[in-house]
Order: sequence, then C-alpha cells, then structure tokens
Amino acid sequence: MGQVNLKIGGFSYLVGCADGEEEQLRALGAELDRRIAETRAAVGNRGEAMLLVLVALALLDEVRDLRAEALARPGAASDSAEAARRLAQVAARLNSVAQRLAGA
Repeated sequence: MGQVNLKIGGFSYLVGCADGEEEQLRALGAELDRRIAETRAAVGNRGEAMLLVLVALALLDEVRDLRAEALARPGAASDSAEAARRLAQVAARLNSVAQRLAGA
C-alpha cells in the first residue's frame, strides 16, 4: 500500500492509496489545494472544515452538471450505465479521500 504526504490548505495529511496510484493522489491533492485557495480568496478564511465543505459542494455541482451533459448527448441512453458506473467510482474515491482526510 502506497502513502502520500499531501499539503492541503496549509495542513499536511498522510494518505494511503493503492500501489501505483501515488501520482494520481498527488495530482488530486494539488487540485484540492488549489480549489481551497480559490475558495478562501473568494469567501475569506472560514475555517478548514467550512472550506472543505464549500469545495466539496462545488465539486458535486460539477459532477451533477457533467452527468446532465452526458445524458443530454445523442446516444446517451446506451452510455448511461457506463456513465453511472464511472460516476460511482469517482464518488467512491472522493468519499475515500474525504474519510482519510477526516481521520488524519
């Protein structure tokens, strides 16, 4: 099992991942850190938990929009099962990362 030390919002988190997923986790951590910095600049420093909630809501909104766009495409009916499977995977990964961060 791999481990990655992420610096997010000024805090360090040691997060475990499957071997070979370290670079992807680093990229996700960097993106989360960027989004937290953007949110902090927009709303001020409201505490780490509130910033994480705001970023999570923004990410979920993006997922919802992407789902709607995918379903609106021609041939979407045949793609919907695959899209649902992929979205479930993304949701599971986000949940896993959130749980690891909460436990850190």
